[in-house]
Amino acid sequence: MRTRFSAYAKGKGLYVVKTTHPDNPLLMEGAKTKTGKVVSTLARDVEATCKKVRFYDLDIVRDVKGKGKGDAREHLVGFRYKCRVVGQQGFNELPEEKHAELSTFRTTRDDDGNEVWKFVDGIQGST
Repeated sequence: MRTRFSAYAKGKGLYVVKTTHPDNPLLMEGAKTKTGKVVSTLARDVEATCKKVRFYDLDIVRDVKGKGKGDAREHLVGFRYKCRVVGQQGFNELPEEKHAELSTFRTTRDDDGNEVWKFVDGIQGST
């Protein structure tokens, strides 16, 4: 969770994609090429957002073991953070915004067979 937040704070879109579970709708339902192949625009979307928004002050407020066993274990992480829109044309910096989210992470295996936790989805406004 903390490394993903740091990736947003630093505009590292590829890291966000790398740490997103394949079951995440943004990866599964990305844009389609002319041939019908699904391609995610998540990395570019994150990078574009990070040019306009400054993320800071992460606070983990809940950390709960979720359901599942083996390679499909889940974990819930509730967190709060602050941000400011900084790249809006005509404005120096907009007022601080406070956000909260309850995120689901699920285990999967990397290319070397190691277990890794990846972001599946989140509920905005909830912790």
